[in-house]
Amino acid sequence: MIRRKRPKRRRHGFANYRLIRYADDFAIMVSGARAHAEALLDEVAEVLSGLALRLVMDNRRVVHIDEGLDFLGWRIQRHRKRGTSKYYVYTYPAQKAVRSCAREIKAICWQDVNLPLEARAGCGQAMRSGYYVGATAQLAVE
Repeated sequence: MIRRKRPKRRRHGFANYRLIRYADDFAIMVSGARAHAEALLDEVAEVLSGLALRLVMDNRRVVHIDEGLDFLGWRIQRHRKRGTSKYYVYTYPAQKAVRSCAREIKAICWQDVNLPLEARAGCGQAMRSGYYVGATAQLAVE
């Protein structure tokens, strides 16, 4: 039933949207014009004020999916698939998250050939945890 409503809303000049929420963070994906997204931002601020909450002005942005956005340590961006003319939305670790993980690994696995066994074990654990796992999984798939 919802699938039939989306084309109808588009034909009548309305936007379709999806809310992605995790704890106190959220992103709203809008299929429509930039004006639709900006109007929706004002509506969200109004709803949140009724709940005694407010939007943080620094984190409030309207971006096109081709520009991409960082959300919870992941980069969400649309790219053209190599060898085709089709566009797909890709998710990969954000640069800030990768740098943070690399700093953590470097702190544990300092550049010494004669690392004790305990330090080597910590190095492996750091590489298998957090965003680094996502980064290696993405690289293996591509």
